[in-house]
Amino acid sequence: MKVVATFTWAATVGLSSALAAADALDERIDAAGAEVIEIVNRSGSVTVTGRSDDVVVVSGTLGSNTLGLDLDRDGDRIVVAVQYPEGDSGRNMASTLNVSMPAAADLVVRSISADLEISGLGAEQRLNTISGDIVTAVRSADVELRTVSGDMAITGRNESAVLKAASVSGDLGAEGIAGQLDAATTSGDLQVVAGTLERARLASVSGDIEVRAQVASKGSLVMESTSGDVAVVVEDAADISVEAETFSGSIDTCFDAETDGGFGPGESLRFRNGEGDRSVRIMSFSGNVVVCDS
Repeated sequence: MKVVATFTWAATVGLSSALAAADALDERIDAAGAEVIEIVNRSGSVTVTGRSDDVVVVSGTLGSNTLGLDLDRDGDRIVVAVQYPEGDSGRNMASTLNVSMPAAADLVVRSISADLEISGLGAEQRLNTISGDIVTAVRSADVELRTVSGDMAITGRNESAVLKAASVSGDLGAEGIAGQLDAATTSGDLQVVAGTLERARLASVSGDIEVRAQVASKGSLVMESTSGDVAVVVEDAADISVEAETFSGSIDTCFDAETDGGFGPGESLRFRNGEGDRSVRIMSFSGNVVVCDS
C-alpha cells in the first residue's frame, strides 16, 4: 500500500511539475510595422515595458484553468490574449503577463481584476481594468485610464499630453504631467503635481482634491467636489484670476484677497492679478477650500 501511495504521490508531483512548466510563457512575434499592441488578461497582472526594436516578447505564467495564450497579428495590430473556457467562474485564472513591445506603438490593455504597470512607452495608451490598479509612465502622447475600484498612479516628464482618468472609488496620483487633464472619481482622492496645464478639470463627489501646477496663458484649471476638500497651489500666479465658492465650507487663501459670504452659509472668493487670463475655478458644496501661490 505504501508503494502505491508513494508512486501516486510521485506521479502527481511529476504531473504538476510538467503542467507548471507548460504554463510558463516565452513567446515572441515580429512587430515590424505594427501600430497597436492589444493585451487581454482577465486577472492577475500585466507588466509592459518599451523596447527599441520591432519585436513583441511575452513571458510570465498562465493560470492553471486557462486554455493558453493567443499571440497573433492582424494587419497593423498585434493581440496578446489569455484564452479562457466558456462559462468558467474565473477560479485559478490569474495569469502573469510580462510584455516587452516597441516603444513607438500604441498600447491597449483590457482586464477585469489584473493590476497594470506600464513604462518606457512613447505612444498612446488605453488602459482599462475594473478592480485592478494602474501604474503608468507617460510622455507626450495621449493616455486614457479607466478603473472602478483600483487606484491609478501617473508619472511623466512634464511633456504636454492629453490625459483622461476615471474611477469610482479608486484614488488618482499624478506627478510630472503637463498639457490637458480630465480626471474624475466618486469617492477617491485626486492628487496632482503638474508642470504647465493648458486645460484641466478634476472632479470628485466625496474625495479630496489637491493640485500644485502652473496654468498656461489663456488656460483653465477647474476643480469640483461635493463633500471633499479642495486645495490648490498655483505656480507663477501672474495674470491669474480665481473664483472659489462653497455652500457650507470655508475658504482660506494666501493671496491678498478677502472672502465674502457665498450662496448659503458658505463663502466665496474672487480676484485677479494683471491680465487675469489664467483661470482657476473651485466649487465645493460642503468641503473646505484652500488656494495659494507658491
